[in-house]
Amino acid sequence: MKILVPSPVSPNNKSVRITYVSEIIKDLKKLTNLDFYLFVYQPDKLNSFNFPDFNILDIHDFTDAIDCLDKIQPDCVMIGPNYEPIQYAFSLACKKLKIPLVSFYYFGYGYEQSDSMTRYAKIIFYLRNIFSNSLPTDSDDQKFFLRRLTFIIYKIRFLNRTKKSAGYKHNFIQKYFSSFYNYFLRKELPITKFPVLHLLPDPSWIEPLKKIGIPQEKLCVTGSPYWDQLYRNSKNYVPKQTVSKKISILIITDALLEHGIWNKNKFTSFITNLINELSKKSEFSFSFKIHPASENKTKYHNLFQKLRNDSKIYQNENIWDILGQYDLVITFGFSTIHSELSLVGAKMILLDFNFNFPLFPFVKEGLEFGNVMKCTDISHLNDMIIDFTNNANISNKSFNSTKNFLYKFDGKSGLRVSEELIKIINQNLPEKK
Repeated sequence: MKILVPSPVSPNNKSVRITYVSEIIKDLKKLTNLDFYLFVYQPDKLNSFNFPDFNILDIHDFTDAIDCLDKIQPDCVMIGPNYEPIQYAFSLACKKLKIPLVSFYYFGYGYEQSDSMTRYAKIIFYLRNIFSNSLPTDSDDQKFFLRRLTFIIYKIRFLNRTKKSAGYKHNFIQKYFSSFYNYFLRKELPITKFPVLHLLPDPSWIEPLKKIGIPQEKLCVTGSPYWDQLYRNSKNYVPKQTVSKKISILIITDALLEHGIWNKNKFTSFITNLINELSKKSEFSFSFKIHPASENKTKYHNLFQKLRNDSKIYQNENIWDILGQYDLVITFGFSTIHSELSLVGAKMILLDFNFNFPLFPFVKEGLEFGNVMKCTDISHLNDMIIDFTNNANISNKSFNSTKNFLYKFDGKSGLRVSEELIKIINQNLPEKK
């Protein structure tokens, strides 16, 4: 069995997509012989790579999506649900070549739709993204003028070559202006109507998808394999039982700068103020856990040198391997880790200095039950840390919203997805050329 998934990151970046597909691979290999292809699209040609579970394909080795599928001959292609030129290209190619296309969704509908940004803020965010000199996964030496815009144009050209190969006719203005317009404004394209199957993390997607014309028989609720790892971690997680002479703090960051939400000055000011505030207490020790795929460790090293700060920086380490060493977590932004920590009952302080970011699922419940606190004034942070650390009366109730948000939180979503993939591929075998 051959399955192909387009991905903006390679397996060494522990992104949501890599976590999701890794869980599927693990379960599929228990059920069948599997060749899994990851079609990686990055601005630069990939260097040498060796990942045991993945056959890596580089976008630079193919003319368009039809060229890729003709050479690999996959039994199935899996894509995310949102507009993105490469995923759209593979959708068109699958339709042309009659290869089953399966769409997968990481999180519930409310989770995906949560957004507190104003229209003006969104425009600034998109502009900053498009005209950025780097991508979130870039190192400092990969940056150059308008690098992201250059790569966006590259992806749109890949899409337009695919359209041409698939027999779609467009004039020059239609090809480039409409594609760029859709990309910039995140316009809804008919990508969701191409898949023969939609793998849903919970029932919340059913009605929104039916409203845009997706028939019920194409919708399958399996749960999200992304949460399977959290299920295992939640069973093994043991909070730190005693507070040592120093209160140990893990600061989990978010890639707000890399994604164009913050500018460099705001990021530098925020981290500097946070370090300076925590450093006022000699009884505090703190380390940083930065985003595994989107943030650059060098950025933090350089800032820490200027501040004469020697905090440890984690990046690729599994957070669940280090979490038990710390008395509490400080974090900010909006990230899936907020939901994970809230769900397992870890002590977490969420910094919100008029950021107006949406609360991810379970954070509201964490605030109600007491294992999550929100700090809105940095001058109150140190006292809050001391009081929070000394508070042993944290509720251990399970959250009422768990059943609504996590469909069958049992660690078996990857298995259910695997069974559905095998079923849809077997149904297509007689028709496959």
